[in-house]
Amino acid sequence: MSPAFKEKFKKAWPEIKLRLIEWLKGKAVSLAIKKILGTAAMGGFKVWLIKFVVENLFEEVAEPVAKAVLIKGEWLYHRVEAEVIVSKLERADREHDEQAHNDSIDDILS
Repeated sequence: MSPAFKEKFKKAWPEIKLRLIEWLKGKAVSLAIKKILGTAAMGGFKVWLIKFVVENLFEEVAEPVAKAVLIKGEWLYHRVEAEVIVSKLERADREHDEQAHNDSIDDILS
């Protein structure tokens, strides 16, 4: 990945997480309405009640789980990225490649 893409992705990631969680909430509500009433095309008090219950349940249960999974994914990504940088640094030190060593240090500091 190019450094420019990584930088843009880092800036966009919080918004992506929020939109993903909102999308999941919408899918959960839609699925609950379809399962309980048989169709999502209905309206009225039953739909409002199901939507209210599912949204509150989602916010209390599923949203923290989704956030935890996303945080774990971020952590794993950064860990793998760090392992790659460290292996490049170790290889540069073994081969006495000063430019590769400096590039690896720059990657660590950025």
